[in-house]
Formats: sequence, C-alpha cells, structure tokens
Amino acid sequence: MRRPDVHRMSDGTKLNRNELLAHLITVAPNFIAPYVQLASFLENDELITLADGRKYSRREVLLKALEVDSKNAAALYLLSTLLGKNESIVLLNGKKKSKQDLLAAAADNSESHLIFSALGGCLAIGDKIVLEHSGTTVTKKDCYVAALRQVAKADYLFNLATCIASSERVVIEYPPRTGTEIDCDRKELYILALEHNSEMPSAWYGLATQLAANVSVTVNQKPFTKQSCLVQALTLDPSHAMAFASLASTLKDDEVVTTSDGATYNRKQCYLAAIERNSAYADAYCNLGTALSTTETITNRAATITLTKRDCYLIAIQHNPSHAIAYFGLGNTLAKKGETVALLNGTVVGRRDCYLETLRHNPKHTLALKGIAASMTDAEVVTLHDGRKITKKEWENPRL
Repeated sequence: MRRPDVHRMSDGTKLNRNELLAHLITVAPNFIAPYVQLASFLENDELITLADGRKYSRREVLLKALEVDSKNAAALYLLSTLLGKNESIVLLNGKKKSKQDLLAAAADNSESHLIFSALGGCLAIGDKIVLEHSGTTVTKKDCYVAALRQVAKADYLFNLATCIASSERVVIEYPPRTGTEIDCDRKELYILALEHNSEMPSAWYGLATQLAANVSVTVNQKPFTKQSCLVQALTLDPSHAMAFASLASTLKDDEVVTTSDGATYNRKQCYLAAIERNSAYADAYCNLGTALSTTETITNRAATITLTKRDCYLIAIQHNPSHAIAYFGLGNTLAKKGETVALLNGTVVGRRDCYLETLRHNPKHTLALKGIAASMTDAEVVTLHDGRKITKKEWENPRL
C-alpha cells in the first residue's frame, strides 16, 4: 500500500494526503475535485473516514462524487474501472448504470483517450450507442478514432484495425493533435501499431493475415513477409495457436520453417503445434486431416498426441459440429462400400451421411453433390435434411 505524504495543518495536526482530501470534502462537500482525487489515490481495498464518521471505500467515494456532479467525466470513468464488463451499479440517486453506461456518460463530457478506448472495449463490432447530451452516434470504431486524436498508442491502432474489414479504410488524425489526417486500411494500421510497439504478437499475427504469401512490407525499416510476421508473433508468444496454423498455410509440403528457439516445423507439424496449444481448434484438426495421407499417423514431439487422418476429422466435428469440410473429409476416408464410423458423440455415419452433413452446412459444396450422385442408382431417391427428396438426375444437375 502507498504511504501518502504527511501535511501539517495550522493547528499542528498532521494529516496524510488522503486525510487531507477527506478534510477538504468536509470543508467543501459540494466541491467535486477532492472526491475524485481521493478516489484516484485510494487502493481498492482501502477505507477512508469522512465527516459523518463512516468509513468509505473507493467505490463509495466515487458514488458520493457523482451525487455532487452526476456528469463529472473523471468520476464516471474511475467508477467504470471498478466494474466488470457486464457488471452494473446503483447510484445514490437510485439509477442503475452498467460499465458501458458510465463510460458513455463520461464520453459525452470529455475527449479523454482513456474514456473512449475503454468505451470501445465495451462495445461489440456493429454496436451503436447515442450519447445522451450531444446526440452523437458512436460505434466501436468511432471510439478508437476519437482516442487516436489525443494519443497514438499501439493498442488503439491495433484495436481500430480489428474493427474494420480487410477492404475497409478509415481516416485518423495522425500524428495526434496536428490536424493532419491519413487514410489507412487494416494492414497499414497494424504496421503503425508495430512501429509504436513491436512487442505485440497479436499485431504481428494480424499483419500476417493481411499479406499474400509473396508480399513483403516494411516495419521499422525492416522487410517482413507473411511467414516472417508469423515467426515474429511466435517469438513473442510461443503459445499462439492461430499463428502456428497460419504458418502452416505458408509452407509447401516439402518446406520447413525455423522458429526463434531453433525448432523446425513442416506444414503438418505446424498444425499439430497449433492443436497442442489449443486442443479445441477445429480448423487446425481439419487442416491436419487434409494434409495427412489415408494411412499416415502423426505424433507430436512430446509423444502426448497421436492422430490419424480420420481422427483429425472426428475431433474437428466434435469441436465444431457444423464443420462442412471436416464432414466431407471424413466421408472420403470411408472408401469401402457400406463402411461406417462412429462420431465422438456416438452417432454412426456412412459416407453418404457425411456428404449430406457437408451439404447441410454448405449447400454449394460441389464435390459432396458429386459424391452422393455417384453412389446412387438411377431409381434411388435421397432425402435432404430439409425434407426435400432428390433423384440421381437432380443430384447430377442440382438446383439446391
């Protein structure tokens, strides 16, 4: 706990900093500044005695502050920091406010980058809120644009990049407070974020997602490809499962890549490394299944995971029951006529069942259509998941 400075009063009484602020509240109970300053100095578990003899927590001091001035941005913001994302609090006037409500009210009366970035963190992409006082409509993207008008922080640039589509562009004031505006796409925002903080694995991964395999960009005066961005992400965060899975996509079957710890990985080993780091990563299982041959088995370096092609598809379906590609891949492993396999939930399926599930989740999957048609007799009729009955001729010339 911090040890506040000691102040000597005119009567010789010694007060520490927090006690002095409590005294100012007693002297001027309708002056909000001491409340806010006191709350900013108090630890979350610390109590302070005010003039009424009661002991107040940091949260209670802020509630008293908002009783004095319900629109004070600093008090609203500080109170919001004490709440979880979905938590609410009842003010002393009886009104219930969520963390988002407090931050929206604060943003209505302040341009603070801290307030706008925190509000952006509360909003989902696509959310719109209207600030009560100004009537301004605000989105998640607007919050980070507003924050960047004040301060260029790597986090704000990164968060803004995640708010926009790959094809979208956004205008920001950059450098901040200069009146100069620049037009950025997602890739350029990731680069700016990394120029402010090159130790952000999520930004390196984000940048990699925006690059084609043969494209190079310059970050901090050094060239980086998609693959080298992913290696950089893994250097900073070796547990980054999605970076390993994306790294696999940059490799040909006979290629290997070396990470900063000296370990080498081929394409299949990258997918397996992703699975080691996220055992519920359905896409990584599916992609590994696609990469393995029918008779091949793969084991991780620690010998804790052993998988066949079929295992990969079964586990992918377990973690994502609507994974069309995994169902199609599983169907392809059932080569023998009448062969079946039990899904990990116990359901027994054959090749045609797998293809039908593929079409349930991706009605335009051409190869699944052809697979079903090839297995049918001319007189046979197959029922789709929605109840429609289709003949072989209709499968071969589908209008699904």
